[in-house]
Amino acid sequence: GGFARISGGEATVDGVSNNNNGQGDQSASIDSSYGSIQAGWDYGCYDGRFNGWDLAFGGQVGLTTGSSAQDIFQTNAANPSMLTGNLAGVLDTDFDQTSVGLYMAARRDRFLADVQLRYDDTDFDFTESTVAGANPIGLNGATASSQALTLAARINYVYSLDTPGLSFIPNAGFSYTSTDGDTV
Repeated sequence: GGFARISGGEATVDGVSNNNNGQGDQSASIDSSYGSIQAGWDYGCYDGRFNGWDLAFGGQVGLTTGSSAQDIFQTNAANPSMLTGNLAGVLDTDFDQTSVGLYMAARRDRFLADVQLRYDDTDFDFTESTVAGANPIGLNGATASSQALTLAARINYVYSLDTPGLSFIPNAGFSYTSTDGDTV
């Protein structure tokens, strides 16, 4: 069968920008929003025909687009490694990500397992606006891209509890990602 999924959201991340010596720390936040569509197709055999295992195989493609905005702070003229509390501007980033992946899921008795291989290609476009008199950080009009290949797998075992409808499912797994991209 086939499937499609649409998602979207917003996020705000708060943190502290610093110069690694604890002087000139400045609170900062990043606001972001995104929208995504994913579609795929899979095929499953649930009759134990693979040496007692039920298997499902599939592939998916996806597109995510979004943007983020981050405040940029001025540096101290006497010590450029220190940030001041004065706003220098805002860095806006638009991003587009395409992905393609293959996956397999398996079940036998109480064992569950899955493995996924996924490739992502992401493009970034930067726009910088500055406050009058502030120095820009030099990213206005810049672009960058990154590519990532991820292999992830996990295995689970279902323990039924004495209460009907409740189970305990421990799992073990790994995820390995190799990323390559432009230097900004």
